[in-house]
Amino acid sequence: MKFLALMLPVALLYSCGSASNVNQIWGEDDEGSDSMLAEAVAAYDAKDYQRSENLSIKLLARNPDNEDAAIMLGYTLLSRGGIEPITLARKLIQLSGDSAKSEAEAEPTDPDASKSTDATGSLTQLGSLINLNETDFGNLAEKTFDKDSNGGTEPNLFAADNALIIPAKISDELRAKVPVLSYMNRALLAVCRFVDDTAKVPEDARHADPSCAQTSVKRKKMAKAHFLWAFSHLTEALVYQSVILYSGANNAGVSNFQQASNSINTKDYGTDIPLFVANVSEMKNAVDLVFDTSENTMITATLLNLEAVSLAFAAIAGLPEGITAQITKSLEELKKVSTTLGSTGVEGNTQALKGQMTEKFATVVGEKITAVTDSNPVLKDKTYTQLAATLPADDPKLAQLASMCQGYDSLAKGLPPEKNMKPTNCTGAPAK
Repeated sequence: MKFLALMLPVALLYSCGSASNVNQIWGEDDEGSDSMLAEAVAAYDAKDYQRSENLSIKLLARNPDNEDAAIMLGYTLLSRGGIEPITLARKLIQLSGDSAKSEAEAEPTDPDASKSTDATGSLTQLGSLINLNETDFGNLAEKTFDKDSNGGTEPNLFAADNALIIPAKISDELRAKVPVLSYMNRALLAVCRFVDDTAKVPEDARHADPSCAQTSVKRKKMAKAHFLWAFSHLTEALVYQSVILYSGANNAGVSNFQQASNSINTKDYGTDIPLFVANVSEMKNAVDLVFDTSENTMITATLLNLEAVSLAFAAIAGLPEGITAQITKSLEELKKVSTTLGSTGVEGNTQALKGQMTEKFATVVGEKITAVTDSNPVLKDKTYTQLAATLPADDPKLAQLASMCQGYDSLAKGLPPEKNMKPTNCTGAPAK
């Protein structure tokens, strides 16, 4: 337990008092701050966050290099966004302990043995700490998945009470519309000059802005700044994850994607191959839109936020591994997968993150392709290559199998090779 004393007081793990009290995390200010800073701290401890914010802003207006004021403002904004660092830290420690136990008990071939390195699983379990309302989701959505999004066909899987939202692109305007994102963004900008440049991700435009260049003034409270930097970025990642894997009000916490996957998995299509093809196509269309891996999309922003969290943790000497393990191991796994797939950097890592998020859907579709083709005497045990050699080029079954296989390929993009269980029937199927 000696390492805990280096960084966090016992209150981090066992405190029964206010979880948002800065002093519980960092101890009393030993710098003899001026009276205005003392007022800001007192206002913060009294949960008068507006006054604490106002006083901190006044201090920074007088002196932009006031490290204490910047950190006070950052933590105040975190609290205004409903984020309690102690609660997040406790949850990370709990997840790390649960994962270590799972790994120790798992068989080497157990597919759940890699849970501790799964970024999606970690974010999903932390996501309960983020409270977005329907207004927030409305602001975070570009639109609802509809007929136009689905190539001219009315949605079946994502209709009615399982309607799917398409995430909006990330911008300053978007952050300003959603309170928790606005507060996190302001917290990051407040403290960025007091964070090591090595803890910044060049692909995040905010980090590369000259106003966020590391200050030349001697910094005395770098651990506080980096802790704030990490948890603000982690909160952003949790918000974006909540949108990407959106769960409608009627789905009891199960994502609308998972509901659609369950529908595909449980339905007996019998001889209705066209309906199965249509459902696979709809799932593919939805995944391509929601898991868009281009710039300024939510899945890319999630990856960049996780990178910043990991870099910030690395900059804090003595931080307990229980807090850092989930994020750092997740990123290591993503980088390993992207290297295996032959694509590194942000693009490769984002594709690997997409693969983690869509793995269950791809598995269901792959298994269902085999089941549906096995139920048809013409398709059973035949590869696309074999069918193309025996059927007329305009036979609808060729087009149907090609569409199934193209849908699987889209869902499985980003999966590591050992998890890409492409159906044998799809051998030789044309890529779209």
